[in-house]
Order: sequence, then C-alpha cells, then structure tokens
Amino acid sequence: MKDNRRFVQVGLGARSEMYSTTLIEHPSNGQALVGLCDTKSRRMKQRAAWASQHGVEVKTYPAEDFDRMIAECKPDCVIVTTQDCFTTCNICRAMELGCDRNQPRSP
Repeated sequence: MKDNRRFVQVGLGARSEMYSTTLIEHPSNGQALVGLCDTKSRRMKQRAAWASQHGVEVKTYPAEDFDRMIAECKPDCVIVTTQDCFTTCNICRAMELGCDRNQPRSP
C-alpha cells in the first residue's frame, strides 16, 4: 500500500538530521519531505541544498512563517525537532492547523 504522507520539519539542529536523512535518502512508499522551518536561515539553506543534491526540492520557511508553511505545503505530519522549550508550542500549533492526521491526504 502506497503511503503518500507529506512531511515538514521544524527545527534543524543536531537532533533533526536522522529524520531528514530518512525521508530524503531512504523515502518509503511515496513519503516526502516538502518543507523545512528554522530560526537560522543558514541551516535551512544548507539542508535544502543537501536535499537538492539528492534530487529532492524542499521549500524553506523562517520560524515566523510556520503557519504559511503549513498552508502552502499541506503536510500530513510535522516533525518537530526544535529545542525542548519550543516543542509543545509547535506541536499544538500544527494540530490547530489540521496536521493531526493518521491517514495520508488523497492525491
């Protein structure tokens, strides 16, 4: 069964790499990383450039544009790898914006 879930990731520090690597280098059944969000533009540019080297184009958004990222990327899941003090805020906001989904959106 094809799993077409779309993922975005917020927080691109050290703990984020394993999640990005899995979705970019080892995608499973149509899953895709479609958006990146961070407070540091340099981190986003580096991660997006790395993804591009693997043939995946990922949109980037500064932290203050989290809501816009959700609206434009329409993710099913948000991977939150921010500092612990920001995790709850990002998870709650993602759920408020409709990202609490167990099934992928229809294509």
